[in-house]
Amino acid sequence: MSNIIISNTALENISRPTTGKERFIIRDRTIGGFYCIVGMKRISFRLAYSAQNKRHDVNLGRTPIVDADLARKRALSLLAGFQLPQPVHLLEAEALWQTPEDEATGETLRQLVTRYTTSRQLADKTRSDMMGQIERNLAQWLNQPATALTADRFESVYRDLLERDKASSARLLARYARAVFRWAELPDPTAKLTQKTGHSANKVEARDRRIEAHQMQTFKSVMTQLTSDQQLAIMTALVTGMRKSELQSVTPLSLCHQTQSIKLARTKNGVTGNVKMTH
Repeated sequence: MSNIIISNTALENISRPTTGKERFIIRDRTIGGFYCIVGMKRISFRLAYSAQNKRHDVNLGRTPIVDADLARKRALSLLAGFQLPQPVHLLEAEALWQTPEDEATGETLRQLVTRYTTSRQLADKTRSDMMGQIERNLAQWLNQPATALTADRFESVYRDLLERDKASSARLLARYARAVFRWAELPDPTAKLTQKTGHSANKVEARDRRIEAHQMQTFKSVMTQLTSDQQLAIMTALVTGMRKSELQSVTPLSLCHQTQSIKLARTKNGVTGNVKMTH
């Protein structure tokens, strides 16, 4: 968080975050309560103030529709007594600049999902699948404020589904929740999860893909029926996380004993790379 005079020029010189979790707040040094949230794709302008013994936080708009200069004028209009073209009540002034994504404050999870499916004009089947997944697996949160579904609580539900061998439902639920909460610009309850599978050297919070005890028994029985070459390929994939296409390109010349790695002539991105062998 930092304090500057929020302007178009100042914001152009600010480094934008590279991930959704790194977004940050900048407060204006001259207008009390005026601030912006700098995200990876856009900047949201807001004004926090007190009126009628209540605390309000008004959305002033987002880039590219609203820039810093227009957001500043809107903030000053509110603070100066709402000198708008026509007399507008305080709460009505907030509604003028409210976008669908900001209406989620205080609404329940069920209301938020309903508003999302309506706004996005989802196909009937998609809407039915989404509501079905959420109603089955997040029933206890449906009638609570949407923000009550935190990352820790969602992860608990997600892990429970994995333990009950319902990985496909877990992934689908995470996909739906991520879409809804990011659309509403609310804290993403799936933040601790990742869409990435298999080996992930560059991702700190890669999704857990452990083989459970009952799966291990099946794995062992299948392995005994395979040839030594097939067993070697499978064990290499488990150890390195290499893709099928990458495994198929490996030859004896690909092995580097000095660095304990496998050199790939071509990866998914079409470039060469080295895969470290674990001990």
